[in-house]
Amino acid sequence: TPPKLAMIESLFILNRKGEVLLEKHWRGRVPRSMCKIFWDEYNRVSKREEDEAPPVIITSKGYFFYKHHRDLYFFSPSKSETPPLLFFDFVERLIDIFEHYFVDATEEKVKENFITIHY
Repeated sequence: TPPKLAMIESLFILNRKGEVLLEKHWRGRVPRSMCKIFWDEYNRVSKREEDEAPPVIITSKGYFFYKHHRDLYFFSPSKSETPPLLFFDFVERLIDIFEHYFVDATEEKVKENFITIHY
């Protein structure tokens, strides 16, 4: 059998309270409960580091990749070893597109343009 290609399974966009603003699934369906697990782990690690958590958090549930941009958190969980740069490059390009079309990538702009972004 051919090797399994590495790719992002799901992407969640969270606000600064950890609430899901938008979610997109490409491979299977990751439950929203993973966002709560990520948010708790992010806050726990951030308190310990006295700064923001590292961009890749490794837990018993898998790998949590995230990018903090203004008041948004782009989050992608993965059960397998996915190349981190795949996620970060994708999210950077997504932020660039948001800023090109909506002037800024913020919670307010995501809510205002939900339909455009989601579809």
